[in-house]
This record gives sequence, C-alpha cells and structure tokens, in this order.
Amino acid sequence: MNLQNIFAMVTMVAGIVNAIALPLYDRFPGTQRNVTAVTSFNVTDFRASALILSHRDFYAFDVSCCPNESPVHCEALGTTVNERLSSIPQTWCTNNSTGVSFKWTTRPQQGGSELLIVNHVENGVTDEAVYFVPQNDTPILGQNEFQHQVYTGPKDFTVEAYRFETL
Repeated sequence: MNLQNIFAMVTMVAGIVNAIALPLYDRFPGTQRNVTAVTSFNVTDFRASALILSHRDFYAFDVSCCPNESPVHCEALGTTVNERLSSIPQTWCTNNSTGVSFKWTTRPQQGGSELLIVNHVENGVTDEAVYFVPQNDTPILGQNEFQHQVYTGPKDFTVEAYRFETL
C-alpha cells in the first residue's frame, strides 16, 4: 500500500468520525438558524429489538426535554425483512400534543445508528438532540432462524440538546 492510499484512507475515516460527532445544526449548511445549547434531554428505559420470526421491530423509551416537565413516552413499531433494527421515520411521542417526536436512523457506513429526539417548542423553534448508538450496542442474538438484533447499551442516558430558531 503506497503513501497516497494510506492518506486517502485516513482522510476518509476522519471524515466519518467528524460527521458522527457534528451537532445536528452543522449537518445542514446554508440554513439560516440561530443555534444555542439548551438543557440536555434525559432518556430513560430505552429499549429496541427486532422481534423473532415476526418481521417487526420496536423502539420504546421515556424522555424529559425540560427539567420541570414530566417525561414523555415514545414508542414505534417498524417492519424489517431480516430481524434487524430498521430505520423509523419521524414519529410523534404519546401524541402530537406533546410536541415531542423521534426518529431512528441506521447508519451502517458510520458503524451504528442515530436516535434523533425533537421537541417542537413553537413555530420555527425546536430543541433537538442526537444520540449515536455504536454497532456493538446492537448485537445479533440467537441462532439460526431465531437470530434477531437487540439494543444492549445503557437504558438511561443524557443527550446534549440544541435550540434551533429559524431566522
């Protein structure tokens, strides 16, 4: 392997690592927004699993977006063809009156998945938090036809959050 190939590989890996670490607002260049850090979101009792022999997967957790508010319950049921955790589109938590929604995106190229939680504060203002789930926190369990992917990472975690105000 020559020096040019090594440099190209290092550059590619550095780009992937930087993309994973970027706050959400850096992922959408050109959008005019005022961005400020807000109180971190607290996620509790996080669970995700593909259901054995069902072609379904589920996600469930509670989230506190503000210190003095009760946690909001979030859950979704998805469809998977291979008993693996699949991407879930933006989904309202409890109901849309809470203003809280979430999205799960599988990112195999980055070595894991992302949990995006959005608190819709008012028109043009959202508080958003992204939690990266490394692939080793979602192993494949079981044998043969009973193989299925399960989240085994921490059940409770805190996620840095940012307020986005459209200008």
